[in-house]
Parts: sequence; C-alpha cells; structure tokens
Amino acid sequence: MKNLFKEEAHLQGRNCYIDMWNRLPTPFKHRNIKTSLYKRTAQYFSQLETGAFWKSKVIDNDWISNIGLSKKELDRRWQHNEIMRALRRLAGMYKEGNWPPNKWGLPTNLHDLLYNARSNKSMIFLVMKQKVVKHKTGKKEATIHVSDQFTI
Repeated sequence: MKNLFKEEAHLQGRNCYIDMWNRLPTPFKHRNIKTSLYKRTAQYFSQLETGAFWKSKVIDNDWISNIGLSKKELDRRWQHNEIMRALRRLAGMYKEGNWPPNKWGLPTNLHDLLYNARSNKSMIFLVMKQKVVKHKTGKKEATIHVSDQFTI
C-alpha cells in the first residue's frame, strides 16, 4: 500500500504539465491520473527535468541532425518554464491557420508528442528548435513557427 501512495505522490508532482496541457486549446485531454497513458506521459516529463529523456529511447539520428539538435541539447535538464513554453507551442500546432497546414499527421495524445516510438522522434524537441517565419494565409500575412525540416 505504501508504494501506491508514493506512486500517486510522484504523479501529483509531475501532473502540473499535464494539467497545463488540459487547459490549453487542444483536441485531446488527459484527465484520468490512473491510466497508463497518463502515467507514462508524467514519466516523460520527469525525464525531461532530469536530463534522462533519451537514455532509454531510440533516436532517429538523421532527424536530429536535420533540425540541428546537438548531443548536449538532447541530454540537458529542462527547466519548468521551458517545458511550459514548449507545451504552448505544441498546442499551437493544432490551431487552424498555424503551422503545420495539414494537421492529419499530428499525434493524437501528449505522450506521442513527447516521444513517438514508431518514428523515434520528439515533437517537443522540434518545437523548441523552431524559427519564426512569415506565412501568407489568404489576404493577410501571419507569423507562425515552423522548423527548417519537419517530419513526424
């Protein structure tokens, strides 16, 4: 019984990121703390904070070189404010008019945005490396964030 309490306490400490995600305008939410998806997502946030995110994952080396990530950037500890900023950027991708223009290939859960085991890529690392560019949408010009090389 004591281990269950520790696990719940650990998740409560990490769910501030998932709670933030749930408040953002996104097409999907993660509210049930007891699901394995919620627990794995909370674990990913913990790994970002400790710098251990890529230690147990396969990474697409061509992809990291295409978006300009260094080994140092992959292994560093993320600060709370960086994770919050990345979550806002991830949520922005789902808004119509924002990049990418075709939303069909975007992941449908936060866990896969953090790390997609099928593609060995991470959208959270991608959005942190994005650049601001101008994009014409009809009659007006909008500023959106896009990377030089985008693949999911």
